[in-house]
Amino acid sequence: ATGSRLSLWSIDPDYFSPMEVAWMNRGGFSKSGKAQMERWFHDTAMERHVPSGERRAGFIYTNRVEGTKGFNLDVLTGTSAQSFTFFVPIPGFTPDYMLVNFENLYAPEDVIDVPKGDLTAIRRALEQLPCCSMDPSETQTGAPFNVLLIGSAQAVRRMLLRARWRETETKLAQNTTARRHRYLGRSPDGIFSKNRADGSERRELRLWLSPYRFESERVWLGQVTHDFSDTTQDPTDQITDPNMDSARNYLLQDVWYSQSLRRSAFVEGAPVTTPDAPGSTFTGASYFTDGLRVVLFLSETPVAAGGAQIIPWEQMNR
Repeated sequence: ATGSRLSLWSIDPDYFSPMEVAWMNRGGFSKSGKAQMERWFHDTAMERHVPSGERRAGFIYTNRVEGTKGFNLDVLTGTSAQSFTFFVPIPGFTPDYMLVNFENLYAPEDVIDVPKGDLTAIRRALEQLPCCSMDPSETQTGAPFNVLLIGSAQAVRRMLLRARWRETETKLAQNTTARRHRYLGRSPDGIFSKNRADGSERRELRLWLSPYRFESERVWLGQVTHDFSDTTQDPTDQITDPNMDSARNYLLQDVWYSQSLRRSAFVEGAPVTTPDAPGSTFTGASYFTDGLRVVLFLSETPVAAGGAQIIPWEQMNR
């Protein structure tokens, strides 16, 4: 065997080369000092090739992120590929979901197990979940639940990592409106986001753990929205895209292309509304949707795009 090759791109597609890092820190050094620094960065960088039977250690320079530093590492040989996932907590940042005691969120007798292998039963169970979130007083409806994830907490976390979703903190100003939405009296167990570089648009994913369990995997109830706002000016001033299906379909593609999708399907359950007769949330936001929720069966290990299966529930007799 000739050894293995590391894919630095798998860790961060925008990683920095050692000489680039040296150049970024060139200020205040003499000519000889800069030359020594460049040499140090070059010599301590991680080599991409590891000969068979040997070990290598070195630095890889990636972008700074708040929250958990999650990354994949793909190791390739001439005949195989292995993918490893790492999560490194960054001091000073506590993701909102880390404050939730998921193990004790439901009493054992409140967990609902759907018969193993019975796709019709899980479809019916998913359609019986509430249509929408509620306001804090539980008297007014909020946004529709347009996404359902089926998978372990680890699978959900890895999916979000692969798809480059960002964790958020409970105290984050951008979460003020999202945390008014409730399921079983709870604010979202976790909120994740994707922002454009200029801060003008933001996709937001709110997740709650439901009491359902299917083939030992938990069912997560969610809302995914597409918000228009200038978060650089006022992070609480969010205008939500009324087309809820657009954000839903984006998430389906996002999970699929991030190689986290085993199976997908659509089920009924959300209110059917139209652009001419839209629904309205307790925040005053208007929305329209075809009433279908996307169901995403997640995989902890990468699945090629062509390997994901589609369950045509919307075409089956009920």
